[in-house]
This record gives sequence, structure tokens and C-alpha cells, in this order.
Amino acid sequence: MRPYLRACQKSFAHPFTVTAAKAATRISRSLSGCRLRVNEMSRRLFNNHSNRSFPFRPKPPAAAGLLVLLCLLLYLPGFFTVPPIDRDEARFAQASYQMLESQDYVRVSFQDEPRHKKPIGIYWLQVLSAKLFSGEASKEIWHFRIPSLLGAILAVLGTYAIGRKLFEDKAALLGAALLACTLLMAVEANMATTDAALLACIVASQWSLAHLYVKSQSPAQFSWTVFFVFWTAQGFGILIKGPLAPFVSLLTIVSLGIWDRKWQWLRGLRPLPGVLLLLVMVLPWTVAVWKATDGSFFRDAFSEDFFPKLVSGQESHGAPPGYYLLLLIVAFWPASLFLGFSCGHAWKERAVQGVKFCLCWIVPAWIVFEAVPTKLPHYVLPLYPALALLSARTLLELEKTPKQWPRFWPRFVPMGFMVLFAMLVTTGAFALPWLASGLPSLVGAGTALLGLAIAVQGIRYLKREKLLHTVLLCIGGNILVFGLIFQFIFPRVDFFWLSRTIQEEISQMAPSGNLERITVASSGYHEPSLVFLLGTHTRLVTPEGAAQMLLNSPETISIVWTRERSRFLERAEKLGIKPRHVGGVEGFNYSKGRVMKLEFYAGEKGEDKIMKD
Repeated sequence: MRPYLRACQKSFAHPFTVTAAKAATRISRSLSGCRLRVNEMSRRLFNNHSNRSFPFRPKPPAAAGLLVLLCLLLYLPGFFTVPPIDRDEARFAQASYQMLESQDYVRVSFQDEPRHKKPIGIYWLQVLSAKLFSGEASKEIWHFRIPSLLGAILAVLGTYAIGRKLFEDKAALLGAALLACTLLMAVEANMATTDAALLACIVASQWSLAHLYVKSQSPAQFSWTVFFVFWTAQGFGILIKGPLAPFVSLLTIVSLGIWDRKWQWLRGLRPLPGVLLLLVMVLPWTVAVWKATDGSFFRDAFSEDFFPKLVSGQESHGAPPGYYLLLLIVAFWPASLFLGFSCGHAWKERAVQGVKFCLCWIVPAWIVFEAVPTKLPHYVLPLYPALALLSARTLLELEKTPKQWPRFWPRFVPMGFMVLFAMLVTTGAFALPWLASGLPSLVGAGTALLGLAIAVQGIRYLKREKLLHTVLLCIGGNILVFGLIFQFIFPRVDFFWLSRTIQEEISQMAPSGNLERITVASSGYHEPSLVFLLGTHTRLVTPEGAAQMLLNSPETISIVWTRERSRFLERAEKLGIKPRHVGGVEGFNYSKGRVMKLEFYAGEKGEDKIMKD
């Protein structure tokens, strides 16, 4: 390029031509210098001269800061803008909000119905978060998401701490980063549910076990820190989601004990004082809720929630064994690219103390989760930290030795996953907004092209067997893709946020936009997010009930699904009222998987009264 530019300078004597040619020469030199610097940085980062292992070794405080920054980059997009998600998030948030309304911090209810499914812990955390971020009872959904965000960050930091106990610092850092950027973690950190907070408790408990297990090879003094971390984490875990945290820890302990035929390392837990500490944490609420509900909380929790999940697929959430393995391809992205390598390498290295601990953490609990008929994607989230650490250790070990792809995991498998990633990003970022609104989205098109570029470059790295390059590329790609999709694309697709669309329409009818001064009766559309957005006084009724509400309260706005309109109008005629059509919306109810057209009705003088008030 440079000889050509010099020839242009000699051939064209015009000052402008000469100036342009000189400028182009300088730009070319600058780009060449940048390319050389990038290549040098890449060589230092990945090759380390005599060793192809990953040489990035920040000290623990710096590594923790980097992980927190990574979590914020991954989880904050969409945190404030995505509307409440049906159904679990909206139910948890609404129940917590009703605690603020009623000042009753023992009983849990969704409107007038007792919610005896989960313990009190997550509701207390959400109430505390709402009080800290709002002087009054808040209705911003992100106030109730703060515990999940903090839980996810603490789980990532805890994974790093466990990795430092079991493996080298590089594997700990990479494993924590892989956990942070998995799709399932990104989703759970943005939802006001139990799972991210529970994961933080489980990771803290497993850190204590890892510390004791590693120190078991040499005499060590009793550690009060390990003792308190384990038992307080167990207590918080029970208050958040019942027996799941003790279940994971118990399976890990029993598996390690059977494998090694040694149990002395458990003395550091001090079971007797530990159980007493656990009871001190759990019993006060247990006694209070028993008295407040006459014991019905525990009867309902076990008979209607816990035991039915062990017998059959509850609430249409049943799936055959192998469901979680198949889901792992998407939910555990990008570490799922090398699951074959990770599993094979972990089994070969099973005698290594850290690998053995992770296997005993994963395998027994995974078998139980696969055997239980009721299955939801987040049930296996407590096992992801161990999977991430094993994946990171495998990747770093493979950088030191020639790679031999397992027969059951040939190179074209992760290449196929890269293609699947590009297809999912293209569908989510470009196709869905286009199908919903009929107009192309420039941000969606750009995100789709970005996903395609990441997939193409990832396949190029895989062809060259640069596995670590591929993972780091995907981590960076997740930051960009998740940020664009969650912040700029999904929240703006109004077609998928039917409750928010209803709220906006009803707000225009309410006096001064105050939803507290208007009652809404919804027939056919009974999603919890509608109650959270419109208020606790919102009624979820039958078509006949919607007509009755118009008779009893002229200020009522009845929302009627078009399929139930005839029943509503027939009942209204029998009651002697003439409902007036005052609006309507159309959107996709993703909980039911169908498009719904809803119509708004007011009484004969109801709309006029509402506007005058």
C-alpha cells in the first residue's frame, strides 16, 4: 500500500492530492502499529513465551473487582427496563409488596390467597430492598430484584474463593467468569425470585466444605470463620428455599465420605453447636408462622408443593430424565462448548482432590434432579459453580498439551453450538421484534450481525484448536449481546409485554393517572404481573364476575378476553346494565403461548364518573 501512495504523490502534484496521500500514509502506519501491538498483547496474554497456558494472574482483590465489574456488565442491562416477568417473579414481588402494605411480615399472601410454597427469607430480603431504595411502598420491579443481583454477584465471588481452595488462581478466576456469563445466571440475576440468593448460600456452604476437605490432609486448627459461614449459610438457605441447601451439602459430604472412607475432616463443622446455631436462626420464624397460620403453612408447603414435585410433573413442568443435560447446551453457554472435554478430563483426573470434590458436588445431586419428575431449568443452578470450575481447569490444562478431541465430542459439535448461538441471537434480536411489530429494528439487526460475527470467529478459533481464545471471545460476546438484547430490544417489544400495555392504557383512563382510584376486573387474562402493575385491588374474575363488578362498582373497568365476550355481555344483560366499550389491546401471553385480544368495558356512566373524579 505504501509504494502505491508514494507513486500517487509523484504523479499528482495538486496540493490536495498530496495532502490526502500523506494522511492515508499516516493512517496506514497507525493501523499497522495498532495491529502489531494487538498481536503482541495477544501473544503475551495467551502464549506466555514458554507456555501456552493462560498467564493472567491478578491478586485476589483485583480479581474480585474484575469479577464484580463483569457481573455488572452482564446483569445490569435490562435490570431496570424489563417489566415484571410472569409468573414466578411477579408473584414473589407482589407478595413482598403486600407485606409492605399490610405490615405483616410473617404471613405470605398473593392478594387474598395464602402463598404457602416458599419460606419467608426471600420476601424479607425483597421488603428490605424496597424499603432501602424507596421511602414508601414501591412498585418499581427493580427494587425487588436487588437481592437476586447481589446473590448472583456473591455466588460468583464465592465460586472464585472455592476455586482458589481447590485449584490454582487462574482456574478459579476463569471458572468464576464462566459461571457469571452463563445464560441461566444472567436470567436469574435479573429476576426477583429465590434462585440467585439461594445459590449464594449454597456456594458459601460449599466453600466451608472445600476448606475443610483440602485441609484434611494436614492437621489444622479449628476455624470459627468456616464454622459460622457454613451454618449461617445453611440457615439462610433454609429460610429462602427450605431443605435444598442442606440437601446439596449433605450429598457432597456423604459422597466424599464414601469415596475416601474418611470422615474425620467433618469435625471442623462442630455438628452439635452448629445445629443449635441453625435452630436459633430458623425456629423464631417457624414458631411465628405456625401460630399465625395454625400450622397450615407447613401442611400446604409439604402436601401441595414439595411432595407433589417428587411424585409427578407439577403444574405441567414434567420432563423425562436427560432434560437437564440437553438444556445444558444453552443454559451453560459458553462453557457448554467443551462439555465433552470437561467430563472426560474430570473423570481421568478424578483422583485429584479438587476434581473429586467437584464431582461429588455435581454427580449425586444431578442424578436426583434428573430422577425427580418435576423439572424447571433453574433447579440445577446450584451445581453450575462446580461445573464451571471443572471446565476452567480443563481448558487451562488443554492449553499446555496437544489436544485430542474425544470420540463422543468431535470438533464439529462445538462448531454446531456456535451456529446454534448465532441462530438464537438472530431470532431473539432481529426476527422476534420484526414479527411482533412488522418493522425491522436497527439495533436488532446490528445485534444479529454481531452474533453472526462471533460465531464465525469462534469457528475459526475452533478450527485452529484455540479453545481458550474461543471461550474468551464468547465471554466478551455475551457482554455485548446480552447488553443489547436485554437493554434495548426485549423491553421495547410491546407485543410481548401485555400487562404493561394494559397498565399504560388504564393509566390514561384513571384520574391523574392514579391507578389506586380505579378498580380493574380482568376476565380471561389472569397473569400475576397484571396485579403487580395495577395494584392489589385488581380482581381476577370470570366473565360473569366482570359483569357483576360493573354493577357493584361503576368506577370499575372490566377487561374481557374476546373469546369470553359473549358470556360477559349475556350476564350484563341479565343484570340490566349496558357496558360501554372504552378501549382494547392485543398482545402475546407468553405464559400461555397464545396471542390474546382484550377489550375494556365500563358501566353506563362509569367512564364519565372516573374522568370527573
